[in-house]
Amino acid sequence: MRRFSTIITFVLMFVILTISVSAQTAKVWYERGTTAYKNKDYRSAIQNYQRAIAIDPNVAAPYYWMGNSYYHLRQYQNAITAYRNAVRNRPTYYLAHYFMGAAYYELKNYPKAVISYRNSIRIKPDFYRGLVFLGNALDYSKRPNEAIESYKRAINVAPNKALAYKELGVAYYSTRNYKGAERSLLKANSINSRNPLSYKYLGLTYVKLRRYSAATTAFKESLRLKPSSPRVLKELGSLYIRFKKYTVALTYFSRALRISPNYADAHLGLGNAYYNTRRYRESLKHYETVTNLRPRSTIAFSYLGDNHYALREYDKAIASYKRAIFLNSSHALSYYGLGRTYLRLGKKTNARTQYSKLVALGSKLAPRLLAQINRR
Repeated sequence: MRRFSTIITFVLMFVILTISVSAQTAKVWYERGTTAYKNKDYRSAIQNYQRAIAIDPNVAAPYYWMGNSYYHLRQYQNAITAYRNAVRNRPTYYLAHYFMGAAYYELKNYPKAVISYRNSIRIKPDFYRGLVFLGNALDYSKRPNEAIESYKRAINVAPNKALAYKELGVAYYSTRNYKGAERSLLKANSINSRNPLSYKYLGLTYVKLRRYSAATTAFKESLRLKPSSPRVLKELGSLYIRFKKYTVALTYFSRALRISPNYADAHLGLGNAYYNTRRYRESLKHYETVTNLRPRSTIAFSYLGDNHYALREYDKAIASYKRAIFLNSSHALSYYGLGRTYLRLGKKTNARTQYSKLVALGSKLAPRLLAQINRR
């Protein structure tokens, strides 16, 4: 009996020792993984975390950090699998839920991102970044009102942080609440004056509010913080066309195209700037580029028609206007352009047909075309 008891004791000691050694070995691999992760050697980190998991698969941390490593390597599906194992071993691991949401977000699977972000917030209701990025995922899921509520919750959690105010401003802008957008973006900029996106959306908001000087100031500040933004350069060019400062507009559009050569809106703006300075051959090139980049752009074909008209290329003008009308049968400018082109060719009956189209559309251009017809 004493001998049997001794054997049992020995076996238990061996099991305990084995478990202790395994735990220590798993810890060694985990710590090596963490060192590699800190050194941004994510592939080595993954290998070390996998070795730790092979020894002890019932812990959460190695899965979580392995998920983060995959995330940095942009292997988002592998990251999701790792985060899922982390929350299986520790269901209250709110950061694992959060980063699972981030991985789904990168994959543009916004409904699943919403679920994961909500899981993180359910565990930690005052999780600021979780609330902000839940708002972003809701916004991309076309649920803007829920997104706005999530941003407001984030602001209640941390009223002195700029990110939620900025995102709230963007959400208000997308829902056409421009006054709300202005308030939120101004608040964001008062907290953090170094975010070019906040100034960009403030500029866009002022354009919608027809406060063009304020928009110019906001865009210039955005550009100062991020000189390589084609969108902001294009918006400034558009404003200077509005101010009839075409030479300045040319500069901004040209800068946008140096950064993004196939940016259709910048080509369109540059075409408009050249057109307004009567440099019709140069404007023609950019309008044609837009029609190649956007073959279904009504406005591009209509402007191309205007350009051919200015060059007295009337047959080409007619073809361009007809294409614009084919793309949008309610486009009054194209009917007007077509009508005046027919008048130039002495085709008064055809011009009257375009006048009738303008009348049917209720366009203010109808009397203008009629006056031209009656003068012939």
